[in-house]
Formats: sequence, C-alpha cells, structure tokens
Amino acid sequence: MHKTRRLIAFVSLFMLGLYISGATADVNGLLDLSLEDLAQTPVSLVSRKAEAPFGLPAAVSVITAKELYHSSTFNLAEALRLVPGFHVGRIDANKWAVSARGFNGRYANKVLGLIDGRSIYTTATAAGVFWEMQDILLADLDRVEVIRGPGASLWGANAVNGVVNLVSKEAIATQGGHLRLGIGTEDQLLQGRYGGRINEQTYYRAYGHFGRRDDLKSKSDIAANDSWDSWKMGTRLDWRPAVRDHITLIADLQQGDMAQTALLFSPEAPYSDFDQHRIQFSSISTSWRWQREVSDRSDFSLFSYYENLERRGPPAGELSDIWNSEFQHRISLGNRHELLWGLQYRLTAIERMNQTFTASFSPRTRQLSLFGGFAQDDISLVTNRLRLILGAKLEHNEFTGLEFQPNARLAWTPTARHALWAATSRAVRSSSSGENDVRLLLGVLPPVEGALPVFLGLVGNPDFRAETMHAFEAGYRYRYGGLLSLDVATFANDYTDLFAVEGTPLMRFDDHVLRAVTPQNQISGRSYGVEISGNYKWSNSWSLNTAYAFFHLKLKSPEASSGLHGDQEKNTPRHIFTLALQGLNILSTDLNATLRRVGPVLVNTTNIPAYSELDLYVNRLVADQTSISLSLQNMLHSSHAEYSTRLLTVPLMQAQRAFTLTLVREF
Repeated sequence: MHKTRRLIAFVSLFMLGLYISGATADVNGLLDLSLEDLAQTPVSLVSRKAEAPFGLPAAVSVITAKELYHSSTFNLAEALRLVPGFHVGRIDANKWAVSARGFNGRYANKVLGLIDGRSIYTTATAAGVFWEMQDILLADLDRVEVIRGPGASLWGANAVNGVVNLVSKEAIATQGGHLRLGIGTEDQLLQGRYGGRINEQTYYRAYGHFGRRDDLKSKSDIAANDSWDSWKMGTRLDWRPAVRDHITLIADLQQGDMAQTALLFSPEAPYSDFDQHRIQFSSISTSWRWQREVSDRSDFSLFSYYENLERRGPPAGELSDIWNSEFQHRISLGNRHELLWGLQYRLTAIERMNQTFTASFSPRTRQLSLFGGFAQDDISLVTNRLRLILGAKLEHNEFTGLEFQPNARLAWTPTARHALWAATSRAVRSSSSGENDVRLLLGVLPPVEGALPVFLGLVGNPDFRAETMHAFEAGYRYRYGGLLSLDVATFANDYTDLFAVEGTPLMRFDDHVLRAVTPQNQISGRSYGVEISGNYKWSNSWSLNTAYAFFHLKLKSPEASSGLHGDQEKNTPRHIFTLALQGLNILSTDLNATLRRVGPVLVNTTNIPAYSELDLYVNRLVADQTSISLSLQNMLHSSHAEYSTRLLTVPLMQAQRAFTLTLVREF
C-alpha cells in the first residue's frame, strides 16, 4: 500500500510537470546523432585505437551516450541488456548474472570487464566481475564498447566470450554542473558532478553519487533482505602540455553495503539455516595515462593503476591490493603494415578474512605476479577494401604458467554499404585463487540413528589448468546511408579443460565423515549461435532497434565428474529478442520503449521460465537545462524471476514492476 501511494504521487507529479511545461526544445542537441554518425562511433577494443566499427573484423557493439540517456536503467549491468547476444539475469536487488555466448552465472568468468582500460575482473576468491560494485555515473560515460567473442590476443586471459570496456568522457566534455535526483519504488539516487578549467591545457571534473535500492520479494511474497546502498566520489584531470601529449589522472573512492539471505551450513546441529547478513565492500583506485604522438606514423602510451579492494561478509571476506603497469607502441611500417606491441606487469596481494569452518582458504595470503606481452600486425592487403590482422599475446600467471593466445582476423569491404569478416582465435580462462585454495562446505547430511554427519566440501586443486577455447567467427554488415543498418554475427566455439568437480574417497573423522570434491579439467564442449541486430533511423530524433540471438551449447564429461557444472548447457537462454524505440518526440516529450523476450534457463536445479517485459522511459525538458523523467520497468508483469545462484542457495527472487521519477539540472 505504501509503494502504491508513492507511485500515485510520483506519476501525478510527473504529469503535472508535463502539463505546466511550455518548453518545446529538444532534449539535448548533442544526442541528435544520425545513423551514419552512430556507425562511426569509435571502438578501441579490436586494435587499441579508436576506429569506426563498420569495417572491423569482430562482433562489436557500442552503447552510445544517447542510448544510455534513453534507457530506463540506472546501473551498468542493466544497461548491458542493450547489447545483442548478452544475457543479463537479475538475481536479486543487488546481484546480476552477466555473460555472452553462454556460461552465465553469479560468477560468470568468461567475460572481461574494463573501465578506461583498467581491469575490473577479479580472481582473488571467485573469478569474474562483481557488477554490483561497479557503481558508475552513467552521465559521464562516452560509450560502452563490447566485443562478443574472444579478445585475448590484446587484452589477455579471461577475455574468452566477451570484453566490456567503459570509456568515460574527457573532462573538457563535462564542463559545468550536473545534478540528478531520483526517487522511486525501488531506487533512490543523488548524483552530482562539476567540471572546470585550470588553464587552456588542463580540465578537470569532480563527482559524487549515492544510490539505494530497496528489497525485492520472493515468490512467496517474503522480503528478501537484499537491499543495497553505495556511495562514490572521484575526480578526473586531463592535461595536454603539448599538442602531441595527453596526460589523464583519475582517482575514485567507493563504499557500499548490501544485504543477503543465504543458506549456510554448519558443523553443528541443525547443520543448515537461512542466514540474513550484510556484506560491506569498499575500493580505492588511482590511475594515470600518458599518451604521446611521436609522429604521424608512431605513438606510444604508458598506463599504470593501483586499486585496493575490500569485501567483508559471509561466507568469507577478502582484501586485495593490485598494482598494474602497461606500455604500448604503435608504428607504421611502409604503407601496408601497422605494428602494435606492448608489455604488461601486474602484482596482486590477497588476504582472506572472516575465515570459518564453512569457508576458508589455504594459504590465507598470496602474492600473484602476472606478466606478458602482445604484438599485432594490421595489414592493408587492398587499400580500404581488404584488411588482415594477425596478433597474439603471451602471458604468464602463477597458477597455469605460460599461456599463448593468438588470433587472425580478415575484413573485406567491397563497397561502402557492405562489409564481411571472419576470425579464428584461441583464448584461455585462467585458474583463480579460489579454485586453487578454497575449502568450502557445500552441504551436510544430518546423522541418522547414531551415524556421523556427512559433510560435502569443495577443496581447491593446485593442479587445475586453464580452460581453453578455440573460436571460429564470421559476420556481415550492411548500411543504407543514414536510414538503415544490419549486423549479423555467427560463431562456433570449441572448449576443452572446462571446470568440473570430481569426488574423492570418504574420509572419516571423530565427529563427521567428509566427502570432498575437487576442481578438475574434465569437460569439453561446443557452442554455436547467431546474433542479428538492425537499426531503422526514421529521423535524427528517433529510431527503431531490434536484435535477436540464438545460442546452443553441448558439453561432454566423464561419468565420474558431476555437481557444480550440471546446468551449464541450459543456464543461458537459447533465444533472446529485443525491440527498442528510442527518441520518439510527442508534444515536446521524448518517449523510449524497450520490449524483450528471454527464453527459459536452468540454474542449479531451479527452472526459470521464459518471460517478456517492457521498459518505458519518458523525458521532458521543463525549463532551460532542466528536465524531468519517469522510468517504468517491467510493465507487463507485477513480478517475474530472471536468475538464481549456484554456489550459495538463496531464495528465488522476483524482479518487480518499478517506477522512478528523476529530475536533472545542468548548470
């Protein structure tokens, strides 16, 4: 009832704002990009330089600032629903499963995440990206670049099924003030940013934001205890001391708190119980980058960052410090070859905290070194028509040693309207510290008639090898002026040495019996699929986007292996369809709508049915540099399930219909 009253108040206030507004100006002239402009929105993931995506030999996507502006979401994970072939499943109010081309889950470990080139992928405990910790001010993002498929030859291990790179705007593009206030049935947010100039060569911005998300509800209408709070502040400085030099300094401080309900096991009766607890997380990061254009045919960059991450809460906590340095050099050799090469070193210090019988790690502390180098030759076989890219990265890590990750990519652009490409690559998902060191209690069989309880535990394996993928891809793109575009990507991936668990003989102790399972490289498989997206641009103000993705995965494993891998064939939908209307202007009001259909998934033993949903975003400029908007999510159903977890048993949560009213003021 309380949420209903709030909803009525929000909608009434919004409609009143529309009524009293006499403004007729468009939302933001900078957002009025033609399809031709969008086709030229640069992507740097394929060659580590900004290039128009149309002729690139990879399955690339770009979420532009305009698309972020027109979306109904306030967080990064939800925004990735806009990428064809990406599956985003909401687990609860503060957790998401995000992956491309299969192997999704709470700890999806085959997609590499970057923020301005800084890795947000962790291997300290569980491998993957903690998306709930990536609290980004979306207004400061220039674009989100995505590769669907491998990118390991340039970006290293774990760039197996995809790479996501968040590219923030330069400080010169965020001059003046920006204030955003939002309140809704689930989300509350306060965001602010101010950009200024020190001199003609130096610009800066400072920003801060706070967000809160209320509890969801389970299918039985029980509160989930999964609320989320986070605040973040930071600054960016861009300095151009000379025409050919660009120095960037970035510093961030973040702290957050999220609630969780999970089934935790104990060595004592009653052996298991749903526990409500809170997880605290914090991070400090600093980075600097120096880019220098030596000549028209040569440039180099130095990039270094430090990050401190802390995460406390059941079943275990971690503290990590990361130091990373990179160098890259690009030089043109003659008229046909552009050589890119680089070196990298990373040191990660890990300390495990809150260790219990339920979850512990041995050793408790680790120092992990990673070093490597890459080289890539971009060959122009026929000028502006036929392009060949050959490259590889050689990388050494503490757990699996030396890893070689090559690729070959060919692009043919016979005319300005048509582009075809093909690629083959090898990529690895390196072993994580958790897979080597973990001691995790997965379950307890209570004693019967005086017998001892049986504990089922996951015990790390220091001999666990890297998972390997060989990818084969091909694609086609078409564009018709600024009106119509089509993008088709197909893939077939062969996987070997995938994660499985294998049982060990029973071990009897005085007060219990232990059945341990260990990680093993015992699964192989093949996946294939197609991703199709199209864009119809009616005018500079509005467009219609559609995307469809088909995915199939078949795995093979020996009978002795079982357990934690059993649902991987079905934990990603076979079919995903989206239809998005953006920027339709009616009576000086922007209307944006996104319809999605997501196929069924199996997570652990939980069958989650297919669902269809509709998100709406309505925005109006009510005064000079002031706009009011209403975000409406999940309009077709009052609630629906999207995803669950595998390692920690939690109640199945329902994503709910939600409304958020937002006021934005630029000054």
